[in-house]
Amino acid sequence: MEAILIIKQLMSQLKLKDVFIYDTRPITPFYDFAIVATAGSQRQLGAAIDHLLKSCGEHNLPFRGAEGKKQSFWALIDFGSVVVHVFTKEERELFALDKLWKDLFLEQIA
Repeated sequence: MEAILIIKQLMSQLKLKDVFIYDTRPITPFYDFAIVATAGSQRQLGAAIDHLLKSCGEHNLPFRGAEGKKQSFWALIDFGSVVVHVFTKEERELFALDKLWKDLFLEQIA
C-alpha cells in the first residue's frame, strides 16, 4: 500500500484535530504530501508521535527522521514521500502552514 494511504489510515486512528493533507509536489521535490494535525496537549502530541513511529516499522514505512520531542509543541516525522507535522494549537497558528499551503489542500481526514 502506498505510504500516504497507510499514514492517512494511522492518522485517522489518533484523536488529533484538524488533520489536513496537502499535495506538496508542485512546490518541493523532497516529498509528495504533507499532513498537518493539531494535538490537544503536549502529552497527546507525544503519544501520537510514539504511535506513528511504532507503526512505521509495523507497516514497513520508510523512516528518514524525526524532529521535536515528546514534551514539545511541534513534531515532524519524515516518511520519505510523506512528512507529518503535529502541533499544539498555538504552535500551529504560529507556523501558519495552513495559510502557506492553502492552494495545495487535498483533503481533511479529521
